[in-house]
This record gives sequence, C-alpha cells and structure tokens, in this order.
Amino acid sequence: MTCAWVIPLMALAGMAMRFALLFKAKKRTPILHTITFSHFVERVRWTMQRLNFEYKEQPDVGVFGLLMQARTVPRLELPAAQTVIGDSSAIMDYLWAQAQASPETAERAAFLRPTPEILELEKEMCEVLGNQSRRWLYQHIFDHPQILLGLWGIKDKRIPTWQRMLLPYIYPLLRSAAWPVVLSRSSLDVTCRPCLTRWVANLSESVRSMLNISPRSAERVMERVEAMFAKLDEQLEKSGGPFLFGKELTRADITLASLAATVICPDVNYTGNVAIADCLQFDIMPDVVQRQVLKLRATKAGALVQRLYRDERIPTA
Repeated sequence: MTCAWVIPLMALAGMAMRFALLFKAKKRTPILHTITFSHFVERVRWTMQRLNFEYKEQPDVGVFGLLMQARTVPRLELPAAQTVIGDSSAIMDYLWAQAQASPETAERAAFLRPTPEILELEKEMCEVLGNQSRRWLYQHIFDHPQILLGLWGIKDKRIPTWQRMLLPYIYPLLRSAAWPVVLSRSSLDVTCRPCLTRWVANLSESVRSMLNISPRSAERVMERVEAMFAKLDEQLEKSGGPFLFGKELTRADITLASLAATVICPDVNYTGNVAIADCLQFDIMPDVVQRQVLKLRATKAGALVQRLYRDERIPTA
C-alpha cells in the first residue's frame, strides 16, 4: 500500500519542481549573447535600446565561439519561453511581434514595421554589408594584432578575464607565417618542428577559410559594397530622404548604419558606448582601409550612416 503512493508523490513532486522552475524562468531577464565587435549584434542592440526592451548582455571573445563551439552572435536567450533566437532578423521580428501587445509599445516600435520593400532591401544589406563587408575588413586587419585583438575584445572588461588573457596567445596560432621563425628558435626537438609548423599552418588556414578571406575575395567584396552604396544613394533620391524610406526612421536605417559600420568606422556612438567603441576607430586602421572608408563616407548613404550614429544612436548611460 505504501509503495502505491510513491509514484504519485514523485510525480507531484516533479510537477511542483517544474512549475517552480517555470515561475523562476518567467522572472529572469532575457539575455543577449554578444561579442565586442559584431555589426549584427549592433543591429539588435540598437533596436532593443530604442524600444527600452529590458535585457542583459553576456559578451564573450568571438573567436572562441567560432573555433570551439561554431556559434555565432547575436543570440537572444528567452528564459521564460525556454528558447533561443539566433539570427538578427529573427530577433527584430520577435521584438516587433512582442511590441504589439499594447498600443503604447506598438507605437514605440513603429519603426520596426516590416513592409515588403523594407524587408527586401534589408535582406540585400544583410548579405552584402553584413556577411560580405566583414570579410573585406578582416583581410586588411588580420596581420594587425592591435586592431584585431581590439575587435575580439582584449580591452573589453565585460568579457571574462581568462578569455582576454588567452587572446594574445591565440593570435600567433592564427598567423602561420610567423611560426617557422618562432619554432626555429625554440628548444623543441628538430623532428617535431615540421609537424607542429604544418599543424599551425592548417589551423591558420582553417580560420581564414571560415572567415573566407583572401586578397581576391576582399577585392570582389568591395565591388559589391560599392554597388550596394550606389543603390542606397538611389533609394535616398527616390524617397526624398532624410531616411531610406522617407521622413521617418525605419528598421532599414538601423540595419544600414549597423552593418555598414565595418566600412564607415563611425566617428561617434558606435555600440551606444556599451562595448569598446574605439575598436572601429578610423585613426588606427591601415591606410588601405582609411582610403576606402573616406570614399564611402563621401556617398549619400555614407553620410546617412554618420548622421544616424550622431543623431539617433543614443549613448547608454
């Protein structure tokens, strides 16, 4: 008879624990997983801050997620729903849908309205200015440790200390060209050096392959970026400005400003001063990057990006 009560009691206890966990989850704040430099993160962060959406940010060193977990950012963790949204466009759609819960929040989120024209332009910007432009930037800064490590978060005190401490040791592994010299001066057995050199070279090549960077690919990317800016200039002419779709700011403007940061290097308010804003500082970039940035800044779309950061990107207190 006693045993007959055990299973129902265990079931009730399990249900009680589950309800307790669900109740606790509902009280937890959404978590935005980020890295120091990510134009897709900036797109989501800017949107959430403009909506006054309550969230916590959890930054990590980006290269660790790429090498060890094959994870990309942004990822919005929703404890109450026990789910994770892992794409910037999907997160923006989620924020738009959530804002429809009341007239007040819907009005605040009016800039997120997803019209077919806006979504079509956004899709193209995400491909060219998002996925493509960072390849161009990485190609030109991969051999500049001060810039690259800055983008990866070496000065970002929000990132766990152990990750920042490892960064200077990881960077040489990704630059195989320097390793034959380093190994030749080491105390390793001569027979081990060729094997280790090949292993490091393969690792470096793997990272470059994941980032898809090479001089030729960077050249092709910039051709597409310049064509995209020309199209955006035409869109501004067509709409009459001052924004991409007329007199009101839309999600397309935030998408442009966020994703074009890699080729514009905004003068002020990058990340809303949440992360290390000077990681994209114009003055520290190689000459080849500076020349191209100045060329794109001279376009109407480039001027819009600068103005959006100056006038619409409200710094976080």
